[in-house]
Amino acid sequence: MNLLGNLFHKESHQHKQAYDFGEVLGQGGFGVVSQAHDKETDRDVAIKKVPKKSIKNRDAYRRLITFMRDNMDHPNTINLISFFSSSTSYYLVFELASGGDLIDRLNSAGGHLSEDEARQAVTAILKATSYLHARNVLHRDIKLDNYLYRSKDAPAGEVILIDFGQAVLLPSHDVKLLEPCGSPTYIAPEIYNFRGYSFPADMWAIGVITFNVLSGRSLYTSANPQIIENETKQFTDVKFNDLFWHDVSGDAKDFIQRLLKPNPNERMTVDEALQHGWIRHEGVSQIAPKKASLALDAHVPIARAEKVETLRLNEGQKPNELLELDGSSSGDATPRHPQSGSATPVPQDAKAVRERDKGDKIMLPGNLYRKLSRVVGEEVES
Repeated sequence: MNLLGNLFHKESHQHKQAYDFGEVLGQGGFGVVSQAHDKETDRDVAIKKVPKKSIKNRDAYRRLITFMRDNMDHPNTINLISFFSSSTSYYLVFELASGGDLIDRLNSAGGHLSEDEARQAVTAILKATSYLHARNVLHRDIKLDNYLYRSKDAPAGEVILIDFGQAVLLPSHDVKLLEPCGSPTYIAPEIYNFRGYSFPADMWAIGVITFNVLSGRSLYTSANPQIIENETKQFTDVKFNDLFWHDVSGDAKDFIQRLLKPNPNERMTVDEALQHGWIRHEGVSQIAPKKASLALDAHVPIARAEKVETLRLNEGQKPNELLELDGSSSGDATPRHPQSGSATPVPQDAKAVRERDKGDKIMLPGNLYRKLSRVVGEEVES
């Protein structure tokens, strides 16, 4: 090992020695998060260890991390204190948020939030997203379990956005991305349809979250990624079952509908969403309580749903690869690979994922499963 290598490893070793590492808080495809104690400041922190081999474009990743450390300061985003690296890993030092995530909050609230609490949480989510989008940062993995609370008794509106492992710093709002990524339940139609995507994809995910926190239900009838993909591709409009939506205001439903538009050009931007009547709490329609319908709701309960690991649909493709549109920038343009100019194929490993998950079933009581299967058109084995 040369002199520079010795100095590099000595420096990273010294950084790690500054912390007492404790329990593992979480683990996923992009790293391990551990609680640690900063000996110098005498405070607890969370340290995410990210293997360098999992990062395809390391220069872009380092630029994003540096940008986060030096430029991001918002009450609704996680605070990146510092970072360092070794020969094999990046170490990101964050503030410690120990109040649980939004799924935990839903479970403790009985499955869903009150409309007022939901408005507070969604407003905080929008403010964090506005802060990012104004700085050309596209998060790409907005989901319930990527929002934490600093303490268990924190108000609903003090939620903070975490996990920037898939975030990208774009040169402008006109750029579209080609690489499909995200968590299946929150992936926008234009990503599944390989049309190219940008900031409206984050807004779709916020629409899904709003649906989740108000109803306690998933937007989809299954937790199977293949079924979710098919339903997203065929999505036309939001269905509100009275069983779970009878006491939710019309303005809240309108807010969701304006975000869950299949055409990304018709979706509200984050600034438009912040001005919506439901968020501003102006002229909110009053809903008279009525008896809920007993009709079967086919949507999966959020409280029972497992936290799904982020799905990278195309591991072989370079991350952050920009989409060059053939012709106009309309939603009908066909995405092309920048180098080849050929139409984008369906990733082979995506097919493998679909085949692997094809047989997955939701664990439900037998009679309810048979009813649910008829609703979604699946054949039930006797």
